[in-house]
Amino acid sequence: MRNIAIAFLIGMFAMAALARTCTAADAPDPAKEQDVRKLLDLSGAGKMGVQVMEQMTKAFRTQLPNVPPEFWDEMAKEMNAGEMINLVAPIYAKHFSHDEIKQLIAFYESPIGRRLVAEQPGIAAESMAVGQQWGQQLAAKMLQKLREKGFIPKA
Repeated sequence: MRNIAIAFLIGMFAMAALARTCTAADAPDPAKEQDVRKLLDLSGAGKMGVQVMEQMTKAFRTQLPNVPPEFWDEMAKEMNAGEMINLVAPIYAKHFSHDEIKQLIAFYESPIGRRLVAEQPGIAAESMAVGQQWGQQLAAKMLQKLREKGFIPKA
């Protein structure tokens, strides 16, 4: 889980660096930019990013019990959905045409789109738990095979 969290943080920093390197020519027109932000708001993208960070913080709290709660409380204040939106908006603008963004907005404004957004936090939490368990099982299997083949000493 720690490696996943580190990889996620590295990915977030990379996205931030990429977003900062976009030139003015890369920037979408104002109407498209506004629609991208509307899409990200409707889809709950920023909230999902914050939720992932909260889940990782919870795991870090468990793994690092010597860190005082005040540190984690301070870090929680740094989690801002608006920052996440600022980072991913140029990415959405790059990958989707303005017409496609409008179609996605229509989906997220539909009853099934609103239901998807409502269910996503639970789905994400359950998926993270299942993914963590799956990863632990794969790691145990990998270690067993490495021991069997003599690549690492038997415990």
